[in-house]
Amino acid sequence: MHTFLFVPLALLSVSLSPDSLDYVDLTLHRATDCVRAQVVVETPCRARTESTEAELRDRWREEGIPVWTDGDTLTAVFERDVASVDFCCSVQMPMSRFRGSDLWAVSVRVPNLEVALLGYGFVPSDGTRLEHR
Repeated sequence: MHTFLFVPLALLSVSLSPDSLDYVDLTLHRATDCVRAQVVVETPCRARTESTEAELRDRWREEGIPVWTDGDTLTAVFERDVASVDFCCSVQMPMSRFRGSDLWAVSVRVPNLEVALLGYGFVPSDGTRLEHR
């Protein structure tokens, strides 16, 4: 007996795009993904981005720092060839890596971000010191 698995081509093409993030599974972290239709968030949640690697690199250059905000969404990028990177301190979330790249990114929706005072840091898995501001 044979079992067949059918995957819609639209899903397959999105998940195999060379310029997309390999999202980290959040089951081992104390974190959740945001619900797309959610207008207001009560706790920080990961916002899946449709931004390309090139778009995030351009924004990083424009901002001059690896962290920026858009409304209630905080985005951070980090570049290093490591197995994993955690974004930390005021908001804690694992970062996800672009396929075939050393660029890591995370977008987090944060309640009341417009009035929040946040510290941030990057914790790469290679044991190097915490990079923060």
